Amino acid sequence: MAGRITELAPQPGYASVQPAALTEDGVAVGDSMAANGWAGRATLWGASGTPVDLPPVPGFPGYAYSSVAAINAHGIAVGYSYGAPGTVTALGFGRPSAVNDAGAVIGGASYWDPAGNVVPLEGGGTATDLDDAGTAVGSSGFHAAKWDAAGHLTVLDTTWKFSSAAEIGADGTIYGEVVGEDGKSRPARWDPAGRLTVFPAAGDARTWFTTADDSGSALVETSPGGFFVWGPGGRVTPLPLPAEGAYCRATDLNDRGAVTGECPVPEQNSHAVRWDLPVIGNW
Repeated sequence: MAGRITELAPQPGYASVQPAALTEDGVAVGDSMAANGWAGRATLWGASGTPVDLPPVPGFPGYAYSSVAAINAHGIAVGYSYGAPGTVTALGFGRPSAVNDAGAVIGGASYWDPAGNVVPLEGGGTATDLDDAGTAVGSSGFHAAKWDAAGHLTVLDTTWKFSSAAEIGADGTIYGEVVGEDGKSRPARWDPAGRLTVFPAAGDARTWFTTADDSGSALVETSPGGFFVWGPGGRVTPLPLPAEGAYCRATDLNDRGAVTGECPVPEQNSHAVRWDLPVIGNW
């Protein structure tokens, strides 16, 4: 929280970096990218910022390419790859996007248990996140849905024209969006009992869910209006601009009430910023 910058250098022979995820211990994962902008190599960085290669799956023909999407508290990283040798665990076809601390993995229509076995998702659909109990969330049949660790389906809502779930918190709260007959999306959340709450958008404002933390708060984008923290009790806190005419983009928030993002200031370059809100409680 001191604001010190640690450079994440690409692997030798690569030109740039695309970070993807960060653990509580400060271990980062992402891709080292070639100068052409598309050939990449999955990479891990410790606190020093020194790049460590995450090798691709062996035995696949073609060019060597790998990409990492997520890492859990035990240092298990997930992603996908093509070609080249290495020491990894191949889960099968698919592109993993999330891993829980037990080692279960999801990606699109695929779910793998901690042993690497495929878990069929009842009713079909797309999974976007999962918690440490193995509950996966996403959408099925144009509606927000969740699946337990055995793949059994629960549809969260059918009262809106469309809905989708994007994240699940440590307490079982599920976050996503609903879309009404007017075609506008609205951030939404479902408590562990399945009760739906929709973000209170004002007037004709367009709103989108950005991300959530494990304390019950969500980060919401509105147009016009910027970004807001939506507390678990319903309170909406706007993020202030650093200067008149600045346009800010918030991208993440943690359980201690800090929000990170960037702000291009008029006649200046874009700057990384952090908003330190009061401790996020039961607002």
